[in-house]
Amino acid sequence: MGKIVIATVKGDIHDIGKNLVFMMMEGAGFDVVDLGINNPVENYIGTLETEKPDILGVSALLTTTMPHMRIVIDRLVELQMRDNYGVLVGGAPLNEEFR
Repeated sequence: MGKIVIATVKGDIHDIGKNLVFMMMEGAGFDVVDLGINNPVENYIGTLETEKPDILGVSALLTTTMPHMRIVIDRLVELQMRDNYGVLVGGAPLNEEFR
């Protein structure tokens, strides 16, 4: 089906939702690379460059860490990498407006 890199953003140590998405994506046939929790933007960029996935999954549970999602996406734009990946954002406090 393709490859997805998935991780929880810097400052957030929650991973239950991320792990559920991991299992569903893997069950659907995706090759899933899980970076775990508390990932700064550099972890995302480095892994995207080495793994060359189709999708990037960015997770946050805390409202205080949600802005780090934007930091990751803005960095992808700065590096002209954003159009290379589908980006999934997720977490309990997220809503359509935030997306």
